[in-house]
Amino acid sequence: MAWSRLRTKHLDGEGWTFVDAISNPQLQAAEYLRSPRATTTPSDEVVVEIEAGLLLKRADQSDWTSKVIPMRAVCNAGRMDRQNSSGTWNAYPVRPDTPAKVAWMCSLP
Repeated sequence: MAWSRLRTKHLDGEGWTFVDAISNPQLQAAEYLRSPRATTTPSDEVVVEIEAGLLLKRADQSDWTSKVIPMRAVCNAGRMDRQNSSGTWNAYPVRPDTPAKVAWMCSLP
């Protein structure tokens, strides 16, 4: 799969960094991030806010879909949060590789 070609076609702008991909008979997907910036929450947690880019194609779809989601790595907690449309941060589902990805993202800025 030529992820960089798909990213150029479906995610606007520059500065995207490849994070991970999955490809199986039911799903093809790739994750990207850009614009990491360290900040502190009102409760003094160190976080790295990012723009997360997702490319997705399910087996029953002929076209790729893409979206950009505001997310943040909560460094000390080892978790990811996702910002909803009203601006509230909610915990993102944990996967086995989440702590390693959070540590990596927290080292970026």
